[in-house]
Amino acid sequence: MKALRVYGKRDFRLEDVPEPQPRAGEVKLEVKYCGICGSELHDYVDGPSLFPVGKPHPQTGQTAPFIAGHEFSATVRELGAGIKQIAVGDRVVVRPTMPCYQCRYCREGRHIQCVVLAALGIAANGATPAM
Repeated sequence: MKALRVYGKRDFRLEDVPEPQPRAGEVKLEVKYCGICGSELHDYVDGPSLFPVGKPHPQTGQTAPFIAGHEFSATVRELGAGIKQIAVGDRVVVRPTMPCYQCRYCREGRHIQCVVLAALGIAANGATPAM
């Protein structure tokens, strides 16, 4: 499949990548729409500031290159083991933020202020539309 991969400042590449398979507790989505966010534009032009380039993100351990795309809607295509709340064919939108749930801010319910906040498409592989 094709995906937009982030390598660094002014270095985003459309590349072939293996199609992912859901592990336990995960779902495979068919992305219908994926937007380009201002944060991606800023990191493309002036970055990297959000994208982990050169050193791993403290929460995900991932570094560039990775798949961009954190604002997307999709349809559920496959379920990993243990998934009971949704079904194949369900239409979904995704909350891309990945708080640690351990720091002071997370314990206070202020997840967006997490000290090691990660997000799909920024510190972990994100979405790519079906082509």
